[in-house]
Amino acid sequence: MDNYLHKSAKMKSKTRKLINHKSDQKAEAIALWKSGKKITDISRVLKVSRHSVYRWIGLAETQLKRKKRKKSYNADSSLIVAAVELVVLMRGPSMKVLSKTLDSYFGIIIHPAKLRRILIDKCLYPYKPSAQYASIELIYKNK
Repeated sequence: MDNYLHKSAKMKSKTRKLINHKSDQKAEAIALWKSGKKITDISRVLKVSRHSVYRWIGLAETQLKRKKRKKSYNADSSLIVAAVELVVLMRGPSMKVLSKTLDSYFGIIIHPAKLRRILIDKCLYPYKPSAQYASIELIYKNK
């Protein structure tokens, strides 16, 4: 039994070394690719397939995109100020256009419906429901 545990510990050690070696290879491949080396040259230097190098680079790019992904904003003062500036400058754009503009100029990602609710809550958006919805609101208010 002790012999089996000893072999198991050796296997774990070898596996860890292999994983570390692979991660070193991945890091080196990405560094070489960023420095401008061709994929074929990288695969020859590291003695791995081109497919592996392409896969490593793809994984690295997706991880980078996840890190750079912008966070959704709540109703803080910077969002409200930016939204009001854009509403005035753009002369009352739609919420979809306003949302896209907030993202492109200020890096603020917010869903148009959420933006509309925030502006209505702060009395910055003149919400006027159509006659059909106004009558429905009256029915529910009277109940």
